Amino acid sequence: SEGERMSLRITRNILDAIHSGELDNAETDIIPGFNLHVPKQVSNVPSKILIPSNTWMNIADYNKDAKDLAVKFVENFKKYEDGTPKEVIKNGGPDMSHFLEG
Repeated sequence: SEGERMSLRITRNILDAIHSGELDNAETDIIPGFNLHVPKQVSNVPSKILIPSNTWMNIADYNKDAKDLAVKFVENFKKYEDGTPKEVIKNGGPDMSHFLEG
């Protein structure tokens, strides 16, 4: 099914790449709405799975789940608003304007 965790083997390969410095200057893609920079390539990891939307057969289902995740992040982060600088909140969480239906 879609939206599953990466296998332990793939996770270890990604961690190995991080620890070796392989990703220090890696070219990245950005996951829209989340502003997450993801490497385009990691040794021994299929590039397709690095961008979550590439692993879903139905992009509408992915977009719905991504929006749901973003909403949950924003709701959960409200617990920490009092002790967090406003610029961190503004720049650190999802860009909800990406998820607005047009």
